[in-house]
Amino acid sequence: KFVGLFSYIDGAEIRNLRLTGSLMFVSADGYTGGLIGYATNSQISNIINTGSIQGTNDFIGGLVGYSTSSEISNSLNTGSVQGNSNIGGLVGYLSDSRINNALNTGPVQGTGSLGGVVGRSLASSQISNSLSTGRVQGSSLYVGGLGGLIYDVISSNNYWATDASNQSSGGQESEARSYIGLTLATLQCAIQANTTSDNSDCVSNDGSTEGLTAAATLFNDWDLATADGQA
Repeated sequence: KFVGLFSYIDGAEIRNLRLTGSLMFVSADGYTGGLIGYATNSQISNIINTGSIQGTNDFIGGLVGYSTSSEISNSLNTGSVQGNSNIGGLVGYLSDSRINNALNTGPVQGTGSLGGVVGRSLASSQISNSLSTGRVQGSSLYVGGLGGLIYDVISSNNYWATDASNQSSGGQESEARSYIGLTLATLQCAIQANTTSDNSDCVSNDGSTEGLTAAATLFNDWDLATADGQA
């Protein structure tokens, strides 16, 4: 029922793994991830996946298909992720869980409830300091550059590339929480945390060039040394 390097974990800690190479490919039905099919009460950190993850049903993620009461941090997906619904570049379905310092550059494809980092996120989850630049393609509702169906979630300091993802929405984005979509060139321009118009030419001094209501701060309060280590 659950498919991944680890099909099901409960109360586990998994860290410092690279899922790479020409044979890194996962194909299954649902509840499928490159690393874990179903994770509960677990800690997952410092993971890189470059392989293609394909499912014919729901809950498909580059790293984790379904996560509940778990934390995923300092992790990267560059592989393609494909399925039906609840499809995410890192996690397909996130419940009462946390994602921090996550990056997705791989394409994500499905019908609905799909996003560059998370397909669906509910029940008091948190997503912070995360970025997606991969293309996101869906044919139904709740398709976003970073998150698909996002509800009852604290999302802050997150970014997605609007042009590269082909998505103008990120899933409950908020300027106040520094959860915004910008062009890939603008995101790539920033080479330090807390990039503003005062210390760079990357963004305008009033947000007008970026289509925002106020000046933006790029990678607000990020630890870019950690992010660079995952790239």
